[in-house]
Amino acid sequence: MDCIIIEDYLQTRILLESYIKNHKELELSMSLSNFRAHISEIKKQPEALLILDIELGGEQALDILKETKLSNPILFVTGHQKYAYDALQQNIYGYLLKPIEKVEFDQKINKISQKIDAEKSFKKEDHYLFIRSQFRLIKLKINSIIYIESDRDYLIFHTEKESIKSLMRLSDIIHPTFVRTHKSYLVNQSYVQLIYKNSIQVGSHEIPIGRAFKKTAYQKLLNEN
Repeated sequence: MDCIIIEDYLQTRILLESYIKNHKELELSMSLSNFRAHISEIKKQPEALLILDIELGGEQALDILKETKLSNPILFVTGHQKYAYDALQQNIYGYLLKPIEKVEFDQKINKISQKIDAEKSFKKEDHYLFIRSQFRLIKLKINSIIYIESDRDYLIFHTEKESIKSLMRLSDIIHPTFVRTHKSYLVNQSYVQLIYKNSIQVGSHEIPIGRAFKKTAYQKLLNEN
């Protein structure tokens, strides 16, 4: 997996370079101290993992990401726990708190590698489920479902094209791509765009995050479990 370090503190950058050099699954593409100056080069490698410091000199990496809309997977490094929630609002695959230990770095990279491989496999394979609606069996591709909403004894499957109602329960849906954010909602991780304090942006829809589900939902989205 190609990766790009963006870290303005020289000692941390050198440390990360050594960790990458000794990790069999990683290949260092670039090691940078300035994020904004190299955006055009980074855009040429949209699949490269960005190992990115949140605080870069006088700028916030989070602000630059919002401006540039980079699609790269991101592993944030930070010295401040307070940025963990903000990190959730990007295409985040995890974060590491400084000082960064080699064991922790390797564990995080291994989880990220597994997640990326699973996502690639999911895109290639034809995952689907059958749902019964109005005396018909409808074949739905998993990756076409944006979110699933519970309405009493029914589920409503919301896709980009339509919403389909079926006599089912949320507990009937078991698939790793879905995250339970509320007693009445399952969301497809592939469509998650933004996470707010008490809601989640999925496609063009804002879905509530229930207090009882917040911790596990964040953990799954951050690949911490």
